[in-house]
Amino acid sequence: MKTIILFILSFLLFIGLSGCKQKDEFNYNQLSVANPYESVESSDAFKDDLDIVISAPIGATNITYYIINKKVAQIDFLLNDVFYTYRASKSVSSMLHGNYETVKKYEQFFIENNIEVNINTTESDKKVVTWEYKNINYSLTAESPVNNEDLLSFVQNSLN
Repeated sequence: MKTIILFILSFLLFIGLSGCKQKDEFNYNQLSVANPYESVESSDAFKDDLDIVISAPIGATNITYYIINKKVAQIDFLLNDVFYTYRASKSVSSMLHGNYETVKKYEQFFIENNIEVNINTTESDKKVVTWEYKNINYSLTAESPVNNEDLLSFVQNSLN
């Protein structure tokens, strides 16, 4: 009886191992993650792809242009030693600015044509400006403290 049990166990072990083969190595180099940021040459791409017209202000340097998720136009630039991110979208409104810091101060202003401009100051003193004009949502984020008059002037100039 021991011989039969030993034979059956040996046979099952043989069958179990004979079907195994080494798995093919997974090629991690074939993996890619979709990058939602598409670098573009100029703000002309915004008009062509998104039907949005925005531009960096006169005097800005280190200007880069992106289209995010085929929905958001973004311009990054440096002006007066402050780094800015300027965004516009017809379809994205909530959290367009991409800032998730705690807001320590909220201010509301009204400029020409009764346009509401909201300026949030974060705990790290970033200024996050949001407004809507002609069914397009806008945001401007200043990475360093900037006075509200300069930010409102930027918004006013963007309307022209």
